[in-house]
Amino acid sequence: MVKTLMHKNDPVAKVEVNASNILEKVIEVYNRDLLPEKTENDFQALQKWFMLRRLSLKRGDIDAYRVFYGSKMFISDNLRSLSDCYWVRKSKSEDWDEIKAFGQWRHINDPVFLMMYDPSDFERPDEDDIIDSPNLTLSCVEKNLWFCEENVFGIINANIKKEYDKYKIAKDNNISILAERKPIILNHHLFMFIPQSTSEQIEAIPFDSLYNSTADANFSKEANLQKCCEQYKIPEWKKFFNELITFDELCNKTDRELYDIKVLRDSDTLEIIGFDKI
Repeated sequence: MVKTLMHKNDPVAKVEVNASNILEKVIEVYNRDLLPEKTENDFQALQKWFMLRRLSLKRGDIDAYRVFYGSKMFISDNLRSLSDCYWVRKSKSEDWDEIKAFGQWRHINDPVFLMMYDPSDFERPDEDDIIDSPNLTLSCVEKNLWFCEENVFGIINANIKKEYDKYKIAKDNNISILAERKPIILNHHLFMFIPQSTSEQIEAIPFDSLYNSTADANFSKEANLQKCCEQYKIPEWKKFFNELITFDELCNKTDRELYDIKVLRDSDTLEIIGFDKI
């Protein structure tokens, strides 16, 4: 199936995908500046993006859902998200203002959210009702779900102790790069709500996309980090990485990947705003 990767209403690339929205061919790149992943190989870059625009197979709660509901229900049709302004268009009649989740999506009307946060209180949904859920494009291994509280979009996570411990470590050590955490109760279940920085005007992109576009195999990772941050003029990057290293050491986290780090940018001008909170 031929589709168009879009950024808002701007065509980025014409691609061919299979029934699972896995990239098979890049037919044409329309706007290289808007590519969500930046490497010399367009196919490899876009293949990575399409693969990460789906629920992780390592996510602990997915296998049972796939067996019970069927795997087709867990494939997003247009790949829309609440992290950025990318999506996939099937026909020219589709428009960003109609597709976008920002300002329009609510968890209470999302069958995927209802199914996954409390499966014991949910009947099998119709496939046509869930193909556009932004909860289908969360690639993290944690059991995260998009949630909206008082018009603030964020992530909820049922691992209260883990999230609280991280928040306490950050507060006790004056680490400012951690996003706020707030406990909430939903249908007698306790979750941690983590507000996100993204909106229709501000989107988050993986730092490794920028890093890969400037990295030099002859340089060390540290030198390449500096080169990337300076070239893209990312504000306060030294402070961010100093705090990140300290935080990961205090949390005994040794598996931090560059893809886990997000950079905020203006979704219209593409100007880098700074690192997103973790």
